[in-house]
Amino acid sequence: MSITSVLEATGTAITAALSPFKALLKTEITNWWGANFMNWFFVLIALFGFVYVLIQIRKYEKDGTIDYQEEA
Repeated sequence: MSITSVLEATGTAITAALSPFKALLKTEITNWWGANFMNWFFVLIALFGFVYVLIQIRKYEKDGTIDYQEEA
């Protein structure tokens, strides 16, 4: 097995893994929202995570378990 065949196999695998993006590229011309569905999905996940962290910080502040004073 030569290095050339390994590189060609790697290139084929990467091309196959990225083939769904070609379909999204064609979809974007007709339907922007459909093509960007995954982007909106990740934005919603990040938003829910941010809200969760804020709720947890508020809970710990209310309990008094967070100390914001710096040590000298």
